[in-house]
Amino acid sequence: FINNNTERTKMFQINIRDNKKTSTGHTELWKIYQILNKFTQLHKNIPSQSVKIFLTVAEQSYFSKTDIYINNLVKTTKYPQSTVSRNIASFCRINRHKKRGHCLLEKTTDFNDNRVKIIKLDFLGQQFIQDILKFFKYDFNFEKKKPSEYLNQIISFLNLFLKYDEEILIQVIKTYILISKAYLLGD
Repeated sequence: FINNNTERTKMFQINIRDNKKTSTGHTELWKIYQILNKFTQLHKNIPSQSVKIFLTVAEQSYFSKTDIYINNLVKTTKYPQSTVSRNIASFCRINRHKKRGHCLLEKTTDFNDNRVKIIKLDFLGQQFIQDILKFFKYDFNFEKKKPSEYLNQIISFLNLFLKYDEEILIQVIKTYILISKAYLLGD
């Protein structure tokens, strides 16, 4: 027997601790808030699932300089193929509604098999990732870490919310960050 009220209160309890390596936990939260804000500048109601898929493509293709097949992305994200395709389409030049997308990803067809789709970052997508990585530039061990590790940190943060709600919007997560930051600062 599970009490619904207890289950709901546990749903969004995330342990936030001060990070002694940087200054405090609220600094890390603020970085993530600013990064998520870049995504909401693309579209105010962007789902976190889309952001996770985009960051996964960036983490795999941008730093390894290899093309990503949608089939591999399905295995990595553990989302259905239709979900991955829908979210990728929103970041391409033309989205699934035949309207202008965000122009950050490029989807091409494999020459050997027309059914296989290849995804890679467009020029604007590469610039977008560079802008995201600038938020981490002043970390004390920036030179020691791989840039993909920073993207994995953001993906891990999103996974905290996605395990409770696959459709959660980035706006909701940003609100949670602001509340958490105020809590840490004693406001």
